[in-house]
Amino acid sequence: MRIRYILFLSLGIERNFSPTDRRDEHRRGPRKFSEPSGSRICRRNILALGCMLALAGLGGVDPHDLNVFGLKFSGGRGVYVLGLAVILAQFYWYVMRYHHLNEDGTIPGQSYVVGGIPSNAKLSVNVFLERKSADLWANFAAAFLTSLSWVFIVAWICSTDAQPSQ
Repeated sequence: MRIRYILFLSLGIERNFSPTDRRDEHRRGPRKFSEPSGSRICRRNILALGCMLALAGLGGVDPHDLNVFGLKFSGGRGVYVLGLAVILAQFYWYVMRYHHLNEDGTIPGQSYVVGGIPSNAKLSVNVFLERKSADLWANFAAAFLTSLSWVFIVAWICSTDAQPSQ
């Protein structure tokens, strides 16, 4: 169950997360939650990098002509480094997105008291959660562009391996 919760918060491609061990939560119905700004920034970074690589791949750009993170890679090894750097950056942003949502995500309209100070209700693995439509579609786009960028990275690596050494 914890894995479904992690995937719900990091990838975000399911509308609802329903805990399997809490039947009373199902009777209340899903609670929409708000993404914190840190989560939106991570998703924006994922979208930007995935979009740039997908456009480069669809446009037939040679991977040696790409300038990623201010670096221009050359040779066959450079394509491997570029691919690894992009995949690790996207993975990092998905992990950070999970942590932002898990620790800073809130359920609007509900409050509880922490140390005598009212605060928004925090997300919990035992709460039936529902994602906002705009967040759901943005997460679909991010997951699609991430997958598409990985397809082009693999294609670039395979094409580099197929070229004879000079």
